[in-house]
Amino acid sequence: MLEPYLPEVLPIIEPTNQISSIKDLYLDVDTKTKKPILKVDPALVRYLKPHQIEGLNFMWESCFESVEMIEKDHKGSGCILAHCMGLGKTLQVIALIHTLLANRSITKISRVLVLIPKNVQTNWRQEIERWTDECRASINIYELVNIKETSVFDKNLTKSRLKELERWYKNGGIFLMGYQLFSLMAQGKNIKPTSLIEKFSECLLSPGPDLIICDEGHYLKNQETALSRQVNRVETRRR
Repeated sequence: MLEPYLPEVLPIIEPTNQISSIKDLYLDVDTKTKKPILKVDPALVRYLKPHQIEGLNFMWESCFESVEMIEKDHKGSGCILAHCMGLGKTLQVIALIHTLLANRSITKISRVLVLIPKNVQTNWRQEIERWTDECRASINIYELVNIKETSVFDKNLTKSRLKELERWYKNGGIFLMGYQLFSLMAQGKNIKPTSLIEKFSECLLSPGPDLIICDEGHYLKNQETALSRQVNRVETRRR
């Protein structure tokens, strides 16, 4: 079982209201040719402030380190992005996700799972659509129906959810999912017929997503909860 990555030292990122003057932003440089690679879409860059660019670079370096390490099949690591509300953490994460998915041939990232409190799921979709609307590369966004998530799954609902998960698993993109619903499906609770449990597990846990992002990470503070245990079962180390 994978233990959550908990960095001992978080970077001190000074917030600013000033928009960066950078036009071309690259997350990595080819060590052989010294040419910049992995470009962030200019439509996103023009909205990024200096502290957000620093946060974007921090996440890339912490979770992936470099394109060279990806080519060497390094499994990656994780990080915690934490600063005051209102300083644009969501935009930083969206910029990272879009860059990874738009360059999947380089990053080898195709499936991103974003776990969130259910009440902000709509907001996340709107933010993704808003910030990536003018980007050259479009990315798929998937969601699940949230009704009945605390009660027994009926067969039609279960099959429709699995169908959407399998579309994401095959085609790639971002999957937005509430914590409670993820926990229930990862545990295989109330999934009928039980023969579908293995398919849910394949999509969510093993091998599951290439990158998992947990909004409001304090939900996972208690390692003894069912939710924390299920999140720790996700095989990816990039989180």
